[in-house]
Amino acid sequence: MKVLVLGNSGAAHAYVWKLFNSQRIDSLATVPGNGGTSLLVPNAEPFENMTELAKWAYDEHFQVIVPAEGSYLSNGLADAALMYKIPVCGPPKQSAVLERSRLWLKEFLNRHQIPTSTGRALGDLATAERYVASQPMPIVLWGDYPSEYDGAYTDRAEALAALAGIFALPPRAGHYRGVVIEQPALGPTVALSALTDGTTLIPMQAVRIYDRLDDNDQGWAAEGMGAHTTPSGILKQIGDYLSASILEPIRAALLRDKLPWWGILGVDCAITSRGPQVLRIRTTLSDPEAQVLLPLLEDDLFPLLVAANNRSLLNVPALRWRPEASVGVTMVASGYPHSFSTDMAIDGIAELEPGVVAFQNETANPNGLRYVSEEMHMPEKRSLLSGVSSALSDAMLVRSMGGNHLSSKAGRIVTVTAQAATLADAHTKAYQNLKRLRIASATYRNDIGLREL
Repeated sequence: MKVLVLGNSGAAHAYVWKLFNSQRIDSLATVPGNGGTSLLVPNAEPFENMTELAKWAYDEHFQVIVPAEGSYLSNGLADAALMYKIPVCGPPKQSAVLERSRLWLKEFLNRHQIPTSTGRALGDLATAERYVASQPMPIVLWGDYPSEYDGAYTDRAEALAALAGIFALPPRAGHYRGVVIEQPALGPTVALSALTDGTTLIPMQAVRIYDRLDDNDQGWAAEGMGAHTTPSGILKQIGDYLSASILEPIRAALLRDKLPWWGILGVDCAITSRGPQVLRIRTTLSDPEAQVLLPLLEDDLFPLLVAANNRSLLNVPALRWRPEASVGVTMVASGYPHSFSTDMAIDGIAELEPGVVAFQNETANPNGLRYVSEEMHMPEKRSLLSGVSSALSDAMLVRSMGGNHLSSKAGRIVTVTAQAATLADAHTKAYQNLKRLRIASATYRNDIGLREL
């Protein structure tokens, strides 16, 4: 089987890392990939147009496409690939719009009474101004796509000025004119994803996501600062609750709205004093959810994705997980998420201890594998790694393939992921290895995995 993974994030690296050892896959490549994926499989040049991407995949005889980032699906990849009869592990554009459009998401959640923060999606400025005038402060404003005006406001006059700014934003393809106005959803963020074929759900483990820049969830909102998961305890209880009370109602609501969905159905929720509230719906494992989950999954991921596409998840047994905690700590460029340096050398990955992986995010490696034709596939790499577990592959390949030329291309650089019997041990192991990395101007949180919730 020849498989194409899409994305250049840390999640894409984690997908490739996991799929690399699948016995069902003979050939694997990425578009566009990053420095980490290029140590394992060839990277191909990116495509902005989904039709061109689908045609190229057909010409190169790829048999399955696995998006590791939801933007491919919300831009219509599954629809474009349909004419070439290439299965895509994710829903069509009409459904994936729930991940891309904040207005559609809010209307969907409210319409189906799925727990979310009190608020509305509004499409004209005058109505939005009246709604802001009627709400207690603080309030949170979101345009349909991210902008400088997004965030919480304690002053009503500033909120009204921000509203005007949101409605003055230029149109963007696939997004809608309008604003979401809601009460703050205060509490730690927990992600839960499940495999689904539209009728059956197979939940994965709940993951605590860290999305603030500084320790103790202080400072700027900053995606992907780290994550952790545990096989039992309060995260297990929250995961069971989210599966029954949020994911299953969303699956049923999608059916009622005639929105087809297969592959991954994920939610990020704020765990508030009023209970969990949905922040977003996802079509893929998120970054850094994927980095802490996939090393724990004992099953081959690829047959599970195929079963979701084939509407046969009912016949799939319960997922098998390593009985360990997993902690992932992200090293980011100093100044992230606002102004930061790029093209910084990344050294020290080859010094990580066995079983610890540095999943890379938008890095570059001039010595990495490049896709040139359909003849490039995995058997050569398999022989190089014969007898070596996937957990060892990154350090080995960095030493053997010139990975010392790795450099950063974005604010988030690497997520160092470690597993251990307890959360405390996984926390210690992750940070001990993180300190072996050498990047000129980078920082990280110190409290990832320090406590369960």
